[in-house]
Amino acid sequence: MSNREIAKLFRKLARLMELHGENEFKIRSLSNASFKIDRLETTLDGLTEKELEAIDGIGKSLSKKISTLFTTGRLPELDDLLSG
Repeated sequence: MSNREIAKLFRKLARLMELHGENEFKIRSLSNASFKIDRLETTLDGLTEKELEAIDGIGKSLSKKISTLFTTGRLPELDDLLSG
């Protein structure tokens, strides 16, 4: 999965969270991470959670989401919002 694809999924998740009245801090965090990931020159694929956390704008929560994307190809939070 490319950085661009990850950024696109994070943008989609942020928009859906906004529509569902979710936590504004989480929405802003996802939006900011999406912007930064889309512009990174380094690919995220193959990085550990600790390496992901070291990237500006990606904390523990987002590094777990990215790791989940690489292992399962899905974002459970996005799936929940799309099915609900």
